[in-house]
Amino acid sequence: FFYTVRLIGSVHDVYRGRVEVLYNGVWGRICEDESWTIRESDVVCRQLGYDGALLNAYIGGRFDVDVGVIGFTNVKCIGNENSLSNCRGRQWRVVQSCGYGSDSGVMCNPPGKKLVRKLNIYLKAFSKLFIYLVIYFFICLFVCLLVCSVS
Repeated sequence: FFYTVRLIGSVHDVYRGRVEVLYNGVWGRICEDESWTIRESDVVCRQLGYDGALLNAYIGGRFDVDVGVIGFTNVKCIGNENSLSNCRGRQWRVVQSCGYGSDSGVMCNPPGKKLVRKLNIYLKAFSKLFIYLVIYFFICLFVCLLVCSVS
């Protein structure tokens, strides 16, 4: 069974928003707590045709609150699936409260920016390396000044 997904809630960007799933002709949310991760976000974004998720997953507090909505719970992905249909643990049911603590969303890699997530990882690594090099430079400078002042 193949689930159609869409993103709702962002006026300016079509590549981010709350995740909704079409099931038996009804659109419903994915209501999760801390278990909604970058793995599930990557799968949703790939299913929508993007190159995975950008940086992190949205969990609660970013979208509106509804009580008694229909939705999926217990979605668990490995991260290499092409569709939520291939993920395990999906349960379609009426959720008593889906909102600030459990509404799931994504921010996908926007078109033309496939390397954004990789570049961000490289920039973080480079900034750490730069800091270490600056510290090393000042230690060497201090040692040099100390040795030159003694002689």
